[in-house]
Amino acid sequence: MGWMGAVGKRIAREHGYIAGYGWVVAGARITAQQWTRLRRPLCPKCGEGYLFPAQVEADRGGPDLSGYVGCSRCDHYEAAGRNKDAETIARLHALAEQRFADPVEREAKVRQYRAQSRCMYGLALVCLGIALWMMASNPVHTVYINVAMIGLFVMAKGMRASYRGWQVQHSRFFEPGLFRIWFSSGKWFL
Repeated sequence: MGWMGAVGKRIAREHGYIAGYGWVVAGARITAQQWTRLRRPLCPKCGEGYLFPAQVEADRGGPDLSGYVGCSRCDHYEAAGRNKDAETIARLHALAEQRFADPVEREAKVRQYRAQSRCMYGLALVCLGIALWMMASNPVHTVYINVAMIGLFVMAKGMRASYRGWQVQHSRFFEPGLFRIWFSSGKWFL
């Protein structure tokens, strides 16, 4: 059984490599890491701990911490989600201003967002052009709908990069209604 077991494992492993098992495992690992970062972001104060929902201590006579997240290693607390308080917004704004205080770094970031948005807009234009060509040449097959959707998603990523570049360029961070201001200004292309 030992020789057949080893051969069977080898055959299964080789077929797994042919089928792309390694890529699937690597993709699953990356997805798990991104999900962990999304659900447990790093602490901005110490950089080592994770932010967890704070325990409610109002029943024990302590402060009511519902709606806040706290670090697992240090004493940092901040408001969670859209319920950010003025202190958290001021701290985030100060961190953003500190990061982009150097004009060279600010211009480099604007250039990066400009290149990213132009690349995404170009890819979206190509995808939408291919979708139109596919629809005109053979309207029976509905593959062109998938290609058009890919084009629209890529265009949305280009708009996001353009918006971020506009934010960095005009030094407007963490203000309510900022996306609406950018959208109504019509400067969607950097």
